Amino acid sequence: VLGHLPVVVVSSRATVARFRTTRGFGLAMIAFSGVLATLVTNDVALFVVIPFTVIASRFSDFDLEDAVVLEIIAANLIGCLTPLGNPQNLFVFHRSGWSATTFVVTMLPFVAWCTAALLAAVFLLGRSHAMRRNEVDLPPRDARAAIAGLACFALVLLEVARVLSAWP
Repeated sequence: VLGHLPVVVVSSRATVARFRTTRGFGLAMIAFSGVLATLVTNDVALFVVIPFTVIASRFSDFDLEDAVVLEIIAANLIGCLTPLGNPQNLFVFHRSGWSATTFVVTMLPFVAWCTAALLAAVFLLGRSHAMRRNEVDLPPRDARAAIAGLACFALVLLEVARVLSAWP
């Protein structure tokens, strides 16, 4: 499970290096959280975004707590746009009989207002400043853990696709 950690650490460091200000980085992570939540459920999006943000905080000096709270809000509110965004949306979508387009059009005004409020929150929570980058030693790679994690992930995908039983 932790075998993929060096990849996340390296990509976090590279992402932080692309931003000049803490606000720019925060906006990007909040937007990523919201957009990803429209494609997969909000909890899955947060399983990707929050660890990435926590690791990125080791490489810079942005406000981790504010970023994570706003990422959670973005995943829940912006994720409402699509039937996949929230588990409840799947239920509502199937029970309503609407097309995906009708669902998105119906949710669009709510999501637009929520996005505007999130944007306002980013500007109200604190001042932006130049990102100060920290040098951090990367953990050593563990090929065995990476292979074990990949094998477990493959088993989960095969079970979800109903190719393999969940028992193993």
